[in-house]
Amino acid sequence: SVGAEDRRVSSFVLITKDRTNLGGRLDRRSLPFVLRRSMEHHRAGRSLEAECGFRQVLELAPQDADALYRLGQILVKKGEHAAAIDLLRRLLAARPDIARAWFWLGRSLRTSGEFVEAANAFCAGIERQPDLAGAYYDLGHLLLQLGQALFTEKSAPRRGHDRGGERGGGDTGGAAVLNRFE
Repeated sequence: SVGAEDRRVSSFVLITKDRTNLGGRLDRRSLPFVLRRSMEHHRAGRSLEAECGFRQVLELAPQDADALYRLGQILVKKGEHAAAIDLLRRLLAARPDIARAWFWLGRSLRTSGEFVEAANAFCAGIERQPDLAGAYYDLGHLLLQLGQALFTEKSAPRRGHDRGGERGGGDTGGAAVLNRFE
């Protein structure tokens, strides 16, 4: 076609099995199904479909932890950092125990230029899940960018060692030596 332009349409609607949505929204009874299908789309790499489904879930259940986390993760990957930060902060206000949410929040904050908050978010993730390797990597990368050092060789935590260097219980992830950045 002469003069035609290609456009990518990014619209996807999940509807109930009988194709009726009450009031333009999903029926509350279909939330588990829509959440499950959205998670399947997310795992399969179909971000557009997953995003649409998670948004529909959040319309009816605005504090759903799974939908907040996964939609936040999708938005970080898409580069929509302001929206991702809002969602992840909402999630973490209710569920501060989700280490990976702190990790994704840190990534968005770092990209948005909020370096101190990003470092604190990575540290919060590490404190909650000491084997969260991505948070260590991103925190180290951030600190290198800023020209700072987090650990000295002598104070670096070693998994399975306490501060005295003997095998045993003690600090397994270094949460005790992580300092908050101000």
